[in-house]
Amino acid sequence: DANAVVYQIFVDRFATAAGPVPEPEHPRAWAGGDLPGITTRLPYLADLGINTIWLTPIFSCTSYHGYDTKDFGEVDWRFGGNGALHELVTEAAAYGI
Repeated sequence: DANAVVYQIFVDRFATAAGPVPEPEHPRAWAGGDLPGITTRLPYLADLGINTIWLTPIFSCTSYHGYDTKDFGEVDWRFGGNGALHELVTEAAAYGI
């Protein structure tokens, strides 16, 4: 879409439902960001004027970055699972994202 304003989110580093993501002990360690954290930040994202979110991989994996997906049908539990993705998509649509 030529009118897309895209915002990429590295899920593990963006936000948690409880607030900011703490700095991980090691650059390749899990930081704790999750999909509910993104959902709580949708008003902020909408205020930026974005209408498209591009998530880094969110499926079951063994790394912090997710590019070693084990199952494309299962959102990693550390990100909140399939229900959290469904809630994010539903809420994002309400903001025009």
